[in-house]
Amino acid sequence: MTAGDIWDSAPTVLYPQPDLRENAKAPPEIRAAADEGIKCYRARAYTAAAIMCRKALEGVCDAHGVKERNLDTSLKKTLEKDLIDKRLYEWSDQL
Repeated sequence: MTAGDIWDSAPTVLYPQPDLRENAKAPPEIRAAADEGIKCYRARAYTAAAIMCRKALEGVCDAHGVKERNLDTSLKKTLEKDLIDKRLYEWSDQL
């Protein structure tokens, strides 16, 4: 029997996502920052979690070769170059 099979007795939760995890295809330094952010979040260290999210976002910009004076400007440039989508930009701007 496979997960999600109609005969399976355990339901599959689709939303909300049951667990936070980093993207396995991301560069190691971005995965490490995201993983640490997740650990901080689970420990209810929310300020530390936000800082690690910022570090991961800086890593995304850096991986795309965008290095501006500040993170906001770097994110805007990555959006303008279509390196990130509008959803990620809006999420990061709110963060």
